[in-house]
Amino acid sequence: MGFWRRLLGSSNDVSEPVTGAGSTLPQVSDTVEGIPITPGDTLSELGRDNNFDWGNSQIVRNGQVVDVDPSQVQVGDIVVPNTHTVQSGDTLSEIARDNGFNYNDAQIIRDGKVYDIGENGIPADQIQPGDQIISPNDSVTQPTEQAAEEEASSQNPEKPEAGCRGWISIFSHYMNFDKIAVSYKITITNLDTGAVVINDEEVKYTAIASAVTAIPEKKEDAVVSGNSRVLFGGEEGFELGKYKIAIKPSVAHGKLRINKTPIASGGMLGRYQIYNTDGTLPTEPSNVNTTDKYLQVPSDTAVEIEWNHEINVACGNSDAPQTVEFVWTDFKANPNQRNRTDNGIRTLHPQVRHLFYAFFNTVEDRDKVYTVTDSFRTPVEQDRLYASPASNARRWQSLHCYGLAVDTYDTRSNPIGAVTIKVANIGRHFGLAPGMDFGDTPHFAYPSESHWRTLIQYVAANNNELKEAHRILYDGRYYVKTI
Repeated sequence: MGFWRRLLGSSNDVSEPVTGAGSTLPQVSDTVEGIPITPGDTLSELGRDNNFDWGNSQIVRNGQVVDVDPSQVQVGDIVVPNTHTVQSGDTLSEIARDNGFNYNDAQIIRDGKVYDIGENGIPADQIQPGDQIISPNDSVTQPTEQAAEEEASSQNPEKPEAGCRGWISIFSHYMNFDKIAVSYKITITNLDTGAVVINDEEVKYTAIASAVTAIPEKKEDAVVSGNSRVLFGGEEGFELGKYKIAIKPSVAHGKLRINKTPIASGGMLGRYQIYNTDGTLPTEPSNVNTTDKYLQVPSDTAVEIEWNHEINVACGNSDAPQTVEFVWTDFKANPNQRNRTDNGIRTLHPQVRHLFYAFFNTVEDRDKVYTVTDSFRTPVEQDRLYASPASNARRWQSLHCYGLAVDTYDTRSNPIGAVTIKVANIGRHFGLAPGMDFGDTPHFAYPSESHWRTLIQYVAANNNELKEAHRILYDGRYYVKTI
């Protein structure tokens, strides 16, 4: 049994059309899939008890989606935990397949109103970018409803359809880079039987995908194509039941599994929640269990090796598996470099630190360990290099002065190895400009080497610092406010 179904009004309330939605005007639904607020409920408690991210839920009041602070929900409001925002090019069948639900049972939020899929609502082929899809989710159940279900099940146990099986898709990638997969070892355990069905199977990528795909592949194909979506279950699928998925990232120097949607209100506005290692989200966001808006945490944050997630495997097929998404950010690189890389990246502009950490850890995963040999430079340091043969750029004419560039080598080779074409290509996938393209092989810049020509307008008249109105202070350094 899924969400509670809640009446929104009488039949006189359901005839309001959506202007311009098609030749047949859809009717607003008289029901919505969600969880009703009862006396004493709070969003955080409902999220914890029902295993959903309350910070990203929608609130429906009197048939209308409302934008309210979580502390201002009212008795009778409906909480809609699971929505998927339609992007250009999306189809409803693809969204349903990727997220493991039947689209005929879904609903659509458009212009703040809720509609059913189908003849009296919005046809499945007429969804629009910006629509929000409400997906049925059997893992979200009110405690009283769950108890009733368990009692009924014990008295009249239902057996699953003969031969019914389920499949799981693991979607492991870097934040803001869906196509850049993160390698891992995976263990899957059937919690109902205690049996380990997959044990330390390695998903070791050798490539980066050329484009984002919504279709998972078997491991042996995904690691070669770079597909960040991997299908588990083989030919026969998993028996139905509750499973624990344990993921160990292959390069785990400073991985954090995060909720990819920033917190939308309150004192933690703009920060990102960090998943607990048991797969749950914090009940109350704080500075300890969130990243800052730049996806970064203090350098002394504990490094976790294993991240878990529990899932109820339902009846399905391999073409529409249940997806478990692991979204990663990094705050450390390989420690066996006398901290040169960590210290170097932590001087960069805060907006690109996650990007450069992810780049260096991906290089280690796909190729070998590279070390940052130069990163942020003060104007005085740039002057010194300009006076020597080491640089032909004056102060503020190098992106190093803005914290937007690094130099790197494979320092473990003998002799020291320069950047390879493979590493340069990995940089391009992250939006970096490899110095290989303009005769400075160790160099990587963001977003392009000539970008200093845009940023130099923010330098003060004394040529020693950035203009006060166009700078931010972060970790004791000033950086341009807008890259």
